[in-house]
Amino acid sequence: MKDEEEIKVLFGQAGDAVFPTNYNPHMATVQPTTKYISPEVTAAYLRGEEFSLFEEPDEYAKMVASYLASQEETSKIITLTVRGTDLDPAVRTQIYREWESFLGTLPKNEYRIIIIPDDYRNWQQSSFFCRYEHCETATINVLFRVALYRHAYLNMFIDNSCADSVRWTSASALVFNQINRQVTSSLPWFRSILGVDFGDQLPMTQNNHVLVWGTQTKELIKGEFDKFTSEYSKRFPDQTNGLAKHGIQSTRQKHLLCESVLNDISEKMSVWVEQEHIDTIKAIIRLDPDYAMPRYLLGLVAAQIDDFDNALQLFDDCIILSNNERNPNFDKECYNLKAGIFEKLDKPEQALQEYLELNKKYPEDTNIAGRISVLKRNYP
Repeated sequence: MKDEEEIKVLFGQAGDAVFPTNYNPHMATVQPTTKYISPEVTAAYLRGEEFSLFEEPDEYAKMVASYLASQEETSKIITLTVRGTDLDPAVRTQIYREWESFLGTLPKNEYRIIIIPDDYRNWQQSSFFCRYEHCETATINVLFRVALYRHAYLNMFIDNSCADSVRWTSASALVFNQINRQVTSSLPWFRSILGVDFGDQLPMTQNNHVLVWGTQTKELIKGEFDKFTSEYSKRFPDQTNGLAKHGIQSTRQKHLLCESVLNDISEKMSVWVEQEHIDTIKAIIRLDPDYAMPRYLLGLVAAQIDDFDNALQLFDDCIILSNNERNPNFDKECYNLKAGIFEKLDKPEQALQEYLELNKKYPEDTNIAGRISVLKRNYP
């Protein structure tokens, strides 16, 4: 958009129909983030919310139908969306060569290939794009692009970030993930922000949206293409008829998803606490009951609003869970918090008992010994 006034008008018209609900375009500008909205999407999935599919207005579907009118009806449309980046030009050149080799294997009488550059930087990077049909309208108009994706037999993506516009449609997609030095293309980023590891699929996406992991070579691209197209008619007979989602594929992924969301929520809760945060934490506890951190955060909130019975129970749960590698040293913090609550409730004997339990495990801790001494002296 041209300026901040246009942004204000858009958000005024959108009202409550903005996701995430607390998104602030001004803060996103002055404090750029590499998280985008990924943690909020994962949080909504963990809460069991349904995702609405992104649908373009009818006029854009008509525009695409007109654009495609020259093709034979028997031709299957393959779109290839290319992300614009200035990083590692030598690597990008090699990737384009691999894709060009793959595209050369597709029968021209069976497939119509349409290149969609994600932005105009692509045109300066390689002459590769000029050798194929390319759609500049889809570069600058996201609604037209989504309509084109919907018409396509298969949509393929070089690198993952520009696939957001197809992710929440029913269109089929092969998204090739290239792990590299860029922050948002690194494996730690995928784990900590998206909650997926190498080889995983995004659990909230439909089965016809497939992430492909590994170095983009002609062999990998063709292998995944052949696998996808051979299963197409069996697995995806009707793209508009409610395809199943990938779902959570392993215990490891469940842990990553819960941890990525909770890390994001804990940052936000240091500033303010919303009901959505509480609902998400409760959902994480149901999904991952052996994870102590969500109970700990919920206990802190309960203690802040003087819901002491609930806080004490949650801290007790954390102490029980603190005996495994995933929840180190929670017992010490939670015993201290419980003792503090008992002191606030004027129950010195129970507070002393918590400190004595702590002293058994941490006999060298002078702070614990000091609290025991004070309580024994004041309440003999």
